[in-house]
Amino acid sequence: MRMSRKMKVVMVGPSLKMQGGVASVAKGYVQGGLGEMFDLSYIGTASDGSSLKKALTFMGALARFRRELPSADIVHIHASMRGSFERKFRIASMAKKNGVPIIIHEHDGEFAALFEGADEAYRSKVLEFFAWADRVIVLSEEWRDYFVRNVCDSSKIEVMHNAVALPEFQADPCARQDVLFLGRLGARDFLKLVITSAATGTSTSTVPLPPSSAWQTCATSSAGSRAGTRSASCVKLESSVCRRATRACP
Repeated sequence: MRMSRKMKVVMVGPSLKMQGGVASVAKGYVQGGLGEMFDLSYIGTASDGSSLKKALTFMGALARFRRELPSADIVHIHASMRGSFERKFRIASMAKKNGVPIIIHEHDGEFAALFEGADEAYRSKVLEFFAWADRVIVLSEEWRDYFVRNVCDSSKIEVMHNAVALPEFQADPCARQDVLFLGRLGARDFLKLVITSAATGTSTSTVPLPPSSAWQTCATSSAGSRAGTRSASCVKLESSVCRRATRACP
């Protein structure tokens, strides 16, 4: 009996050895069993290191992509703006010319600001990039609405929230928890969500949160602070939330 062939998916994104949100998401797909469902090839187009190393990484990725493309059923592109966009534009153009269906998975939390602040030529290039896609994945309902208004037709947009691996044992929200946050403190990294995780397991009515203006002040002041430091407004805000969460526990 002839066995059916697995669908060949060529996934393109940053090196899985890199730090950062996009690499973490891609790594989750690869390690989460996607390769068992499909014939999956992952190609890293970016790496840490010198400019020469980054250029060589991309050249190697292009060469491998050319070899993989003829047998691909789908090309899944993890995209962002700036340098990532330029690299992925070349990848997408190759897939389009070869008639291979394209999924563009957009990750950039600053997409709107960069898109709206760019000149007409760059915006046209971005629109062409997304026009090539058969499906566009965005990370939230808010981004879906933005893309419908500004980028592409709603019929090709899918919302897929970033997944995380759940721990085997759930922590007691009222036990002492020390949280190490290794990201950049800023509004686009959802500082409010990180800090209010101290209130997990309690209702918002039990643990009232500071007003949005306070979070914006914290995010703005953090953006101008020296790396590795926190502004006074952030420290005060964190302490306030943690005290409220502690009082809510028995």
